[in-house]
Amino acid sequence: MTGLYIHIPFCVKKCRYCDFVSYPLSALEKMTGDAATRPFASQVSMMEAYGRALAAEAEMASSLLSRPMIDTVFIGGGTPSVTGGGFISALMAHMRKSFDIKPNAEITVEANPGTVDEEKLTEYIRADVNRLSLGLQSTNDALLKRIGRVHTFEDFRSAVKDAKRAGFKNINVDLMQGLPGQTIEDCIKDVSIVADEGVTHISAYSLILEEKTPLFFDVKGGRENLPDDDETADMQDAAEERLEKLGFMKYEVSNYARKGYECRHNLNYWENGEYIGIGAAAHSCISVGGERIRKANMTALDKYIEACANGVLPETERKVISRDEEMFETIMLGLRTVRGIDMKAFKKRFSCDISDRYNMEIARLTDKELIEISGGVLRTTRRGAELLNAVTLEFMKQ
Repeated sequence: MTGLYIHIPFCVKKCRYCDFVSYPLSALEKMTGDAATRPFASQVSMMEAYGRALAAEAEMASSLLSRPMIDTVFIGGGTPSVTGGGFISALMAHMRKSFDIKPNAEITVEANPGTVDEEKLTEYIRADVNRLSLGLQSTNDALLKRIGRVHTFEDFRSAVKDAKRAGFKNINVDLMQGLPGQTIEDCIKDVSIVADEGVTHISAYSLILEEKTPLFFDVKGGRENLPDDDETADMQDAAEERLEKLGFMKYEVSNYARKGYECRHNLNYWENGEYIGIGAAAHSCISVGGERIRKANMTALDKYIEACANGVLPETERKVISRDEEMFETIMLGLRTVRGIDMKAFKKRFSCDISDRYNMEIARLTDKELIEISGGVLRTTRRGAELLNAVTLEFMKQ
């Protein structure tokens, strides 16, 4: 299985916790650089130049990989929905020229409330997008403002209504826990209200305080307080309990879905499958010439656009992944999922039995009741899932 990730690094405004590679619209016209290497002078022409660069990189990547078959497409950001009408349609047309995207492919676009309407969402449907991921984070407007989100809960409700009218039947919503001033009751309310909107998937994950973000400096300066780790864990447990009662089954550490609506693109990541990253700051993990390669693209927009315009792959990092590394990563990612690691699939992939390769590690963790083997599947126990980082580190060979 091969996934295709396309990074759209534009957003209305950087959230206070965000350290992703993204550029607010207000910053596009202020970006500096030699005019010869900066083929844009406005927001619109910048997006047009970026769109051409994406198409050029896709063509180069396809040639290198002999036009691979694509099972899933994920257009993320940033906020892809800030692009103008026609951008996503043109983007998908370019991707289909370079890759063989399967007829039943899962195709997701990320969007933020307030940046989509029925007309734009209908365009997405006509471009064969069949999954929408809405970044809500909280149903509490005061909390949204506190973390720098520019939408309201009512904007979210409008976006869901527009999405359903446009024809979307598979809608994910992102929620966050551990926000400044957030309570367990807030988290329970969030999942309850969102489930009532008729969505099919909910990603509920904890805030990570990233260095050098505005929220980081506010917390370190004593101007903001975050719930501690125990409080955040209690929020996660309470949200999980409520979600399960509402018919959303947990299938990965932070992801819940109604039956049949698990995200195939993310499952490919957790199965340590191959994926191709297109766009500034995008990452890939692919097989080339019998080697498993991980690579990363340039983050600076002007350099990325210039490289693609000159027919040069815009990568800045490239690493060959050893067999031992690949085995560890397969375990690390597989243990994140509720269904765990299929031991037969592991043996088929690596020509070795996981219980032989990691016999001491498995014995120690089994004795501590952190993992279990049942029906040919290795998975964490409930307690092991709570100590997931410690469990996965046991499998790291020195």
